[in-house]
Amino acid sequence: MQELISMYRDRLTDLTAKNRSLKLMKIYNKNHFDIHSFSNIENGLDIAILEKVCALEDEISLIPQNSLVEESVLANRRLIQLKREVDLIEQETGNNPFLRCLWVS
Repeated sequence: MQELISMYRDRLTDLTAKNRSLKLMKIYNKNHFDIHSFSNIENGLDIAILEKVCALEDEISLIPQNSLVEESVLANRRLIQLKREVDLIEQETGNNPFLRCLWVS
């Protein structure tokens, strides 16, 4: 028990840059997507998406379908890459670590 407590104490006092629980120094495209990048496509789109997420809407349109804006094409590619990575993790482990279950009481 004492070893477990000292291990947690060491984790809490690790203030170096390699402690990723304190600060993520870089956003990796493989595992992350910055919602703020939607503001480059259309002004206020990122805030509108967050409001829909907070409202627990069933379907949320992220990018306009026929948009030929370069930023929307790049965002679409990164989202497809993220989806493939999530599918690969789900196929390897049998569960989706990114899927959260919301309980509303």
